This record gives sequence, structure tokens and C-alpha cells, in this order.
Amino acid sequence: MLEVYRLAFLCSIFYVNVDCAPFPEYIVYPKLLEARGTNGQKVLHIKDGLTLTLEKLSVLAGSLVFTESNDGVPTETIMNGTELEENLYQDREKMAAVAVEGIDGTIEVLGVLNDKLRIAPLPLMPRSEEG
Repeated sequence: MLEVYRLAFLCSIFYVNVDCAPFPEYIVYPKLLEARGTNGQKVLHIKDGLTLTLEKLSVLAGSLVFTESNDGVPTETIMNGTELEENLYQDREKMAAVAVEGIDGTIEVLGVLNDKLRIAPLPLMPRSEEG
């Protein structure tokens, strides 16, 4: 009987560890589609089944102080909040917040797509035929 409890305990530990594992990574090629609506919304197609309707995001003050610690020494940098949020967008319905930047005829997207998905560029990877 003790062996049954041990097996059940080990199975529960295994299940918890597998259940907490990170989601697999996918390579996607986002496309910025034509703007729709009069309020400047943009449509960003991430992959089949995931398209964001983006609107400008304004959450930062005009200027803000960024503090970082290097070897215990705090360094403060004053940053232009207006400039930082220049490329910030949100999709209220899907609760996404992303930075979209156009570089050399392509776009780079960095941010949160939903409660389980994040997106970041792969800068060291050459472009494929798909994107």
C-alpha cells in the first residue's frame, strides 16, 4: 500500500513540473496590415488565429527617471517618456501591449500578446523566404 502512495506522490510531482513547463517557442513573421478606422488603429497579423487591432498607448509621463544599479552603485538616467512611447500600442480586447518599430522595410515587434504569449525579434537570424 505504501508503494501506491509513493507512486501517486511521484506522479503528482511529475505532473506539477510538466504543467509548469514553459510553452514552446514559435517563429512568426508579423505583418502590419492597412490602418482601419478614423482613430488611427493598426491591424497586426501575428499568425493564423492571432491578429491584434492596435491603438496608440500613452502611459508614460513626459520625462521619467530610470534607475539601475551597477555593482551596488545606483545610476539615474532621465528619459523622454514621449519618445519612449512613440512606438507603443495596445489591443484592449486581447490585453496586448507591444512596441512596433519599422526597420529597413520590415517591422520588429516586442511585447506581450496575451496572458500566455510574448513576442521578441530574433536579430541574429537571417530572413527566410516566408518573411
